[in-house]
Amino acid sequence: MALLPVADALTRILDGVKPLGSEAIALERAADRVLAEAVVARRDQPPFPASAMDGYAVRHADVEALPATLRVAGMSAAGHGYRKMVEPGAAIRILTGAPVPAGADTVVIQENTRREGDTLTVVNPTLKGRNIRRAGLDFAKGDTVLEAGARLRPRDIGLAAAANAAKLRVRMKPRVILFTTGDELVLPGGRARPDQNLLLEQPCPCSHGGGAGGERHQPWHRAGYAGRHQGRCPQRDERRYPAHDRRRLGG
Repeated sequence: MALLPVADALTRILDGVKPLGSEAIALERAADRVLAEAVVARRDQPPFPASAMDGYAVRHADVEALPATLRVAGMSAAGHGYRKMVEPGAAIRILTGAPVPAGADTVVIQENTRREGDTLTVVNPTLKGRNIRRAGLDFAKGDTVLEAGARLRPRDIGLAAAANAAKLRVRMKPRVILFTTGDELVLPGGRARPDQNLLLEQPCPCSHGGGAGGERHQPWHRAGYAGRHQGRCPQRDERRYPAHDRRRLGG
């Protein structure tokens, strides 16, 4: 009898597999879970034109001819933007990540300036629009930032947070129980006779779905059970664990 090709065996197995249900969980609990629904951005990122450098927000028309002397009229910092319009001849001190105020179209890095009090002199040229991250540069509101079916890594959690998603809908964890038997097996930490071995499957995550985001419930081991019951999984113990998605018998 010819062996069944691996691809055919896998197809037969997967034909009987159905997706588990889903649940909405908080971001801090979502690592290593599988997305059931795509994550759609609820805001632009960045949400406003932001400075990429420490320097001064200016109107480019004011710094085309150098050296240019400007008046420092205010400051824009992260979380504390400058809310007025930048007037001709004015410069706004700006820090990295801060909103670029209306009227400004260029950020001159501080290394290209000299300042005395509120008088700023721009000494080196800067291209128009330089050092500004436009609103929506990373993604725009309505963009899909994570697809359904993705297994969530730490960087995915950060991306979902940036999209302003407080909760994610993920697949339920598969619940797996492992039954093991055998006179020759002893649980790790137990006293093994010279003719016995240690049971390696129970603590190994890959043996019970832990390596794939599963949950192990009530590990079970009984020495000598298989010999007395001819390898049957005990019906009494089956009834004790009716809610598991997967049962595995080993030994």
